[in-house]
Amino acid sequence: ITKVFTALLLADAVQRREVQLDTPVSDLLPPGVTVPSKDKQVITLEHLALHSSSLPRLPASLPTTATDPYATYSEDLLYRDLIATQLEHPPGTMIVYSNFGYGLLGFALGRKIGGGYAKVMSERILKPLGLADTYVTPPPGAPNRVQGTNDDFATMPFWTWDVLAGAGTIVSTVKDQLTLIDAELDAAAGGK
Repeated sequence: ITKVFTALLLADAVQRREVQLDTPVSDLLPPGVTVPSKDKQVITLEHLALHSSSLPRLPASLPTTATDPYATYSEDLLYRDLIATQLEHPPGTMIVYSNFGYGLLGFALGRKIGGGYAKVMSERILKPLGLADTYVTPPPGAPNRVQGTNDDFATMPFWTWDVLAGAGTIVSTVKDQLTLIDAELDAAAGGK
């Protein structure tokens, strides 16, 4: 569900004219951070939102065998992986599911708007929609949180998200998801 919320944050930023869909993601990152491109096609915010950036599913430095792989993935690693990544296809030409891309989208929006992903998500999306049981970082003992398991049904720890939070950090309840769906349907019908 996090990617839906990250896309809502992008839509909000576009609506407020803070960014445009065709804004290169490099414009939202520090000077000197090189974002990969191919055939003179740069990665835009729209490419990230549509999984058409050509970024791989996961960044190269992510410790995929760790029980909490995203916990130690830092801003420095993100920048290093962006610089080192070679795209197989020009952005916008293929759909390839990418946690790397969506995490980058959330991170870039948090930088652009100010305060980071968790702060802007809470202020711009969660609070205005009244989603009291939806969390970017669940508090200890958050109600109704189901413990995950691995393929052998052994209990696994909750993941801790850092710089790639826009790809998967949000925890919510069914009630809050129904509230979100109701707001989406109202907006589609011309409401506020």
